[in-house]
Amino acid sequence: MLTLAVALALCMPLGAQEQTVSTVTECLAKGQITLLSEHLAPEAEVTVQEKCFSGKDRSCRALEKFLTENAPARFDVIHQGAKESSVFVIGNLHTGSQSIFRVYFLVKDNRIQQMRIEKND
Repeated sequence: MLTLAVALALCMPLGAQEQTVSTVTECLAKGQITLLSEHLAPEAEVTVQEKCFSGKDRSCRALEKFLTENAPARFDVIHQGAKESSVFVIGNLHTGSQSIFRVYFLVKDNRIQQMRIEKND
């Protein structure tokens, strides 16, 4: 019985992380910068096409500019995994202009710690 309780306790943080991942992927697909910014960690690091931004405010502005210039059509998760208390996602962001961007993000403590967006050639 103790083993089951320990296993459930260990799974609970990842369950919350999974909900954050689900919300973030939906925000990316719909271009919802306001909701997306709520999930950025204060020390988030965001890279948009080789330009790096540190901190929640700068990262949020960079994501807003990117999503305004590249209106999302959909987001497809390609790979997702977990390691210790973190969850990472790799996916493709398809835009209305038929461009595709590779997106990687890392969630820890229910906050986006890192996000990288690159043109998918």
